Amino acid sequence: MEVSTISQSALCKFDYILLLPALAEHESDVPIRRWIDERGRVRIWIANTGAHHRGVLSLDYRLRDVPVIQSQTIKILQRLQALLETLEEVLVENGRESTEEEEEALKILEDQLDQDQKIADLDFNQIRYPNMID
Repeated sequence: MEVSTISQSALCKFDYILLLPALAEHESDVPIRRWIDERGRVRIWIANTGAHHRGVLSLDYRLRDVPVIQSQTIKILQRLQALLETLEEVLVENGRESTEEEEEALKILEDQLDQDQKIADLDFNQIRYPNMID
């Protein structure tokens, strides 16, 4: 799977969620302005890294020699996509109480996001790759 495909899909899902009326019902929990800001941050990251491009301008192309980082980038984007899909499901089923299974699934998702943050905070200078010169 390509970074461009996943990043565009996640951005589209974010746009769709921002248009859901149920999001406004949770304004006291998380203001819509914060959701818009987060969507803007994702869009800026996608634009700055070239994640939306294909070919030689793409993030995939620039990471082709560092498959570990490319793989982690794809995993983080997939987790973002899964989180947005879960959020969409919760907003669509807004009136229904959540089950224990759903609450457990949300806890697992939160744990995965914490792991992603730890990965993002890594100092990649400490990781050694066979094709890099010290």
